Amino acid sequence: MTLFERIHDIATGKITERPYTKEEIAENKANEERLIAEAAAYQKAIDDKAAIFQKLGLTAEEAQTLLS
Repeated sequence: MTLFERIHDIATGKITERPYTKEEIAENKANEERLIAEAAAYQKAIDDKAAIFQKLGLTAEEAQTLLS
């Protein structure tokens, strides 16, 4: 898969595309993996909190009241 950068020249209205370099592709992939890991950790934290609220017998509304 080839990734491209689209460049818009506002003054002329010209649009050009250039392929990403290998370094840019590697950086993009690393950022994507980091974001996926962060999202998974965030979802785990939400699930853990939800499990605690459920053990306490709290509804979502009651938990929200406690946290606000």
